[in-house]
Amino acid sequence: RRAAESISLYARKLTNPPDHDEMRRVHDMHRAATAGDVAFGGTIAQHTHAFKLVVFPAQRNVHDKMFGGSVAARAFDLAYCAATLFVRGAPFASLGIDEATFLQPVAIGDLLNFSAAS
Repeated sequence: RRAAESISLYARKLTNPPDHDEMRRVHDMHRAATAGDVAFGGTIAQHTHAFKLVVFPAQRNVHDKMFGGSVAARAFDLAYCAATLFVRGAPFASLGIDEATFLQPVAIGDLLNFSAAS
């Protein structure tokens, strides 16, 4: 009889959702375990990613400016890195870029600064 009661209590713990106190304890354990981990918590400033690029002649188009496809590829690479860290290792699919608006041409020798926040 005692074994049956023990199994019944164990099964009840697995089928009932945790109460407020149990959730608080689990949350506290999670916060303690991930206190120094950049991937968890923190502010948006801790999740901002940047990439700098100097434009070289190999990246130019026929107008002696940086090829727009190279700019879009670098932006996509940075977005992919930010998304990878945002999902914390979960599988995801990058679907592409809906729209790109180039405000001005990028000259050879310019320094480009890309940033992404996740």
